[in-house]
Amino acid sequence: MRLSDADNEMFLQTQQALFNYVIKTTNVVKVRQPLDYRYSHLDVAEFWKLTSHIFAYPEIIDAFARENPAQLDQEHLDLASSWTRFVHGRFCVIKDLQKYAVFMEMKDSPKLYGVVGLFKEIRDMTATPLPAMVETYLIPFRDKIVHCGFFQSFSISFGPGLRKSLLTDYNRYKRCWGIITRL
Repeated sequence: MRLSDADNEMFLQTQQALFNYVIKTTNVVKVRQPLDYRYSHLDVAEFWKLTSHIFAYPEIIDAFARENPAQLDQEHLDLASSWTRFVHGRFCVIKDLQKYAVFMEMKDSPKLYGVVGLFKEIRDMTATPLPAMVETYLIPFRDKIVHCGFFQSFSISFGPGLRKSLLTDYNRYKRCWGIITRL
């Protein structure tokens, strides 16, 4: 599953305004002009650097919402403000279900997250078939969880034994704690 075109538009408008604010108020990346709709003069490394900086200093999001330099409406500002409730890490994209893809944290006692794609289905964004390891920031979008617009995919293939172990862990954690679908 992925967000609707209208929801993607809202996501992009909000993220673009936040990125332009960070570019203007910090020296995180050296971009001389405001970002356009498709971030055409921002490479992947700069995108990741901007995103990492925003979540390393989430008070930037609060300042952006307070100052509202792009004159966004309240719904956009509320969306941006909700991004302070993020989850960062390495995840195993373990399953692709009808409503979302399941991201399992790669740590002891992992949580499971139901994540909706933005412009593409999650399964179409991974470097390898599922299960796949990725690093990203999970953020709220209304009553769903999405990723920050990018994730680093690792070219790791899981053998049959590890795939079975991951599915066993998935089933156990799903039974015990369920799948988190809201942040």
